[in-house]
Amino acid sequence: PYAISNMANHRTVRSHIISSGGIDSLVCLIHQEENIYAERGYKLISPASTALSKLIKLDDIACVHVVNTGIIEYLLFLAESKNKEIAIAAIDGMSKLFDFMALPRTHAGKVGVFEGLLSIISTWKDTVDEMMSTSRHNQDKINTNDAMMKIIKASEAINLMLVNNLSNRQLVLSNGIFNQHIKMLMSRSKELIDKALNFLRNFTENFKEGQEVIMKENPPVVVHRLLQLLHEGNKVALGPLCHLSQHEEAKIFLPTADINRIVRPLLSPLSSSSS
Repeated sequence: PYAISNMANHRTVRSHIISSGGIDSLVCLIHQEENIYAERGYKLISPASTALSKLIKLDDIACVHVVNTGIIEYLLFLAESKNKEIAIAAIDGMSKLFDFMALPRTHAGKVGVFEGLLSIISTWKDTVDEMMSTSRHNQDKINTNDAMMKIIKASEAINLMLVNNLSNRQLVLSNGIFNQHIKMLMSRSKELIDKALNFLRNFTENFKEGQEVIMKENPPVVVHRLLQLLHEGNKVALGPLCHLSQHEEAKIFLPTADINRIVRPLLSPLSSSSS
C-alpha cells in the first residue's frame, strides 16, 4: 500500500493501477489483515486506506467503485473492535476516504457511520472526564489516552463528513451528534474541546438552519462558551463564532467592543494580509 500511495500521485500511473484491479486488491488486503493476522492487522489497515484515498482523488469512477465494495461499512465494523489498534486504524481509514471526495461522505451518512461513531464518543467521553478529574495510576492514564484517541479519531471522521455536505449537517441535528459535541465543549480536555470547535465550524458554515439551532437558546449557551474559550486564548473558537455572527440574533450576544477586545490580541502576531 505504501508503494501504491506514492505512485498514485501521478495521474497516468493512478489510472493504470485502477484499471489493473488495485482497488479490489487494497480492499481485500484490509479484510485479510484483520481476519487472518488480527494481532498485527492494524498496521496495514491505515496505509491501505490511504492508498485507496489517493486512487479516488479526482476520479469519480474509482470513487464509486470504492464505495460499492462496501469498504466503508467494513471499516465501521472494525471501528467497534475490542482491539484498540484495529479500532483506531479503522476510524482513521474512514477519515482518509472522506478527505477528498463528497460521495464517500454522503454514503457514510446513509449507512450508519454517524451512529457508530457517536456510540464510540458517548461510550468513552464520560470515562475520560472522570479519569482527568481524579489522580490515577499509570495504567489508568494509559486507558485514558486510549479512550481519548478513539474519541478524537471519531470526531475527526465526523468533522470530515460535514465538509460541504448539507445532508450530513442536517442529519447530525437529529441523531445526537450535535448534542454530544456541545457536551464536549464543556470537557476538561483541550483536545476534545478543539474537536468540538472544529465540529461547530463545519456545522455552521453556510448552514442557516444550524446557526438557528444554536441561536434559538435563551441565552445561547454555545455562544457564551465560545466567547469564554476565545477569552482564554483558544483561537479555534473564532471560526464558529464568525459563522454564527452572520445570524441576526448574534448581534445581541456579540457586541463589537467585546469581540474586538478579545480578538485583537489573538490577531496581533499575524501579518495584515493574514488578518
